Amino acid sequence: MSGPSGPLDDMPDSMIAKRAAARRGDVVNRSPATDAFDEGPSDDDLDRFGGVTQSCWRCGTELYDDATVCGNCLSSVGPSCGPRMGTPVWAIVVGVVLAIVVAAWAIF
Repeated sequence: MSGPSGPLDDMPDSMIAKRAAARRGDVVNRSPATDAFDEGPSDDDLDRFGGVTQSCWRCGTELYDDATVCGNCLSSVGPSCGPRMGTPVWAIVVGVVLAIVVAAWAIF
């Protein structure tokens, strides 16, 4: 006949040892292994996603297609961003001034 089951009976020995060390105040090294650190995308990822980029409209830096801000010049990028399209403000001002000059010349 076996005795009553305790809370540590279902736990593996390694977990029991870790809990006991923590109760004693032993320092547990929780830093990741140096070989587990990922330096960047794998060659497989570069082959699959390498050609999916866009260029920053301001500085020309090559960015991923889902980027919203350029890491180089910090300008917004994307389909609705970029240089203003349409007539520049200086051209409108010059046109209005010329219209006023022509109207004044016609009147006098």
